Amino acid sequence: MKGTSIIGVALLPPALVVQAEIVAQWNFNSRPPDGSTSTGALSPSVGLGTAIPIGGITSSFSSGSAADPEPDNTAWHTTSYPGAATNNRTAGVQFSVDTSGYTNVWLSWAQRHSDTASRYCRLLYTVDGYTWLEGRVIEMTTGGVWSNVVADLGAVAGAANNPAFGFQIVTEFESTATGAGTNRYLPTAAGSSYSSSGTIRFDLVTVNGIRLPGANTAPGISAIPDQVLRVGQSSGPIEFTVWDFEEAGSALVLSESSSGPAVVPDWNIVFAGDTGHRTVTLTAGEQPGTSTITVYVYDSGGKWSSTSFRVTVLPWNTSPWIGGLAGTHTLINSPAGPVPFTVGDLETPAGNLVVTGCAWNAELLPPSGLTFGGSGADRTVTLAPAAGRAGNTPVTIEVSDGTNRASAVFALMVRPDPAVVFYEPFDYADGSLLTNSGFLWAHRSGSNGQCAVLAGELQLSGAQTEDVLGLLAGGPYQRSNRTVLYASFKLRVETLPKPRPEYFAHFADGTSTLRGRVFAGTTNAAPGCYRLSVANGSETVVELAQDLQTNVTYRVVSRYDIDAATTRLWVDPALETDPGVEATDSQPPVKISSYAFRQDSGLGAVLWVDDLRVGLTFAAVVPDAPPERPRLWITPEPGRVILRWEDPAFHLESAADLDATFTPVQGAVSPFTNLLTAERRFFRLKR
Repeated sequence: MKGTSIIGVALLPPALVVQAEIVAQWNFNSRPPDGSTSTGALSPSVGLGTAIPIGGITSSFSSGSAADPEPDNTAWHTTSYPGAATNNRTAGVQFSVDTSGYTNVWLSWAQRHSDTASRYCRLLYTVDGYTWLEGRVIEMTTGGVWSNVVADLGAVAGAANNPAFGFQIVTEFESTATGAGTNRYLPTAAGSSYSSSGTIRFDLVTVNGIRLPGANTAPGISAIPDQVLRVGQSSGPIEFTVWDFEEAGSALVLSESSSGPAVVPDWNIVFAGDTGHRTVTLTAGEQPGTSTITVYVYDSGGKWSSTSFRVTVLPWNTSPWIGGLAGTHTLINSPAGPVPFTVGDLETPAGNLVVTGCAWNAELLPPSGLTFGGSGADRTVTLAPAAGRAGNTPVTIEVSDGTNRASAVFALMVRPDPAVVFYEPFDYADGSLLTNSGFLWAHRSGSNGQCAVLAGELQLSGAQTEDVLGLLAGGPYQRSNRTVLYASFKLRVETLPKPRPEYFAHFADGTSTLRGRVFAGTTNAAPGCYRLSVANGSETVVELAQDLQTNVTYRVVSRYDIDAATTRLWVDPALETDPGVEATDSQPPVKISSYAFRQDSGLGAVLWVDDLRVGLTFAAVVPDAPPERPRLWITPEPGRVILRWEDPAFHLESAADLDATFTPVQGAVSPFTNLLTAERRFFRLKR
């Protein structure tokens, strides 16, 4: 508000100090205060006016002068000044102030330079709004220190009682500032070099003047803080102050405007009070959102001022939110988790929110199998499947604030064996595979949501385009780790595919690189039959010379060696040594992270898939195959032997004699090095 300035009083006659008033002032502090000096305001803190950067400089906000008594103390921070010998007196800051009703105008401000900023600045002023006249030179010789600057324009008649008055503070060459020296900017601090990235800060920029007898100055209005309401809610009376130096506060008239009439209608802004102390009551409309409210104050002579504030209108009671849940997996008879997630609400403390959950397949994950933990916004859920059950189910977790609810769905996979890294019996309700699996499956390409489960089987159709993929547990499986992946699924072809083989199943690295492709077509097949083919990663296939019948279910098994990038294909094998075919197209090795199914018009058929298993051993994906003995290779080397085995489901045991008790070799993984000692040892693999 207007008052007596005390900056630079020693330079002004005592009579003028007593009568001086602040016409306009910029303290650059945020309104309302936000506790941060990196945010601020370029609108005046007192009076009316504008402040803008000029000459291509950039500006921001930083900590202010100690002379500013407000705790939210901010300064205007400027940089990106011209090069050392360019654009003299063009770059800096500009202020415009209507000084109508005032005489003996004088300026004061606080200024702070960095060591590499220009030593000299020049005050320029205008009395017509476009012609700039020379004022005093400002010399700064110490960086990092605030200095108070005063410029008396009392002798400049055009500075007083003038709506077009303005002034600039711009950097200046040594030559024009001192009348001697170079046509360059000098650095503030001796021993430094001038840099265009040097900085200059301004604070408490103030235009002072003496009110003319009988003059009509603009009224003033205090700041009004931002408000948060709900639809239809009233704020109650919000106090603010209006004043004028020529008239009583009761003579001042208020008006209003709302930038969002549906959020806060103009007629819902009601003023009260008949002195300088006024109130405004706001009633939110029916539409949530944000509106800027501007309150204007007018005096009887037509002068006016304004202040603006923001009103945020929320729904009457917003729903809580829940996030952070992701698909998880576990082994049969083992719990999964704790799985972390977060909850929150705009109105209700997070600790008061209630979480519940259920599985879509309660036989796999009964209600008693969900246990919640955590507190506040950070919660957990532990999932304990039913004993002896394997399969997949979406799980819904719901959060409630007592009125509104929000939910999130994620997938739980219960694997039947440690060597199984993906298990899918497709026992979902009919509908989209993506949503009905709780997004255990992800969209890869084509029309999102087309791929469907019907009667407990996955339908693949040449009339649809969506491709889907499922991430493998423990993936991605990297090359150079001697990893071999196996996949098997039950396949029933309802209608014959086209003659040219087209692939419909494969391993994948992400969504782009495909490996171990399985094809279907009728080329070389007997009439009414089809055949399967395989390729490592191209369209060059090797055909399995076995005619297959439509509407007959077969188990299709493939093996993909990651390091060698080679694929083998079987139909209804009992043992891994059974006849099959090997793909021959050469492909570079890649990591494998998922298994995928593909729909394409080139297939031209309807296929049904069930009981998908991806694993690390043949036996893991062919559960009805007879067990095979694990293979243990022993390679003698000087002073040691190297033991290797392929099946990670088996661990290495040793004993001093065949009749002795075998015990696990702690930490042994393939390949395992055994140093030769005087004691003999016997080794075996045990599952």
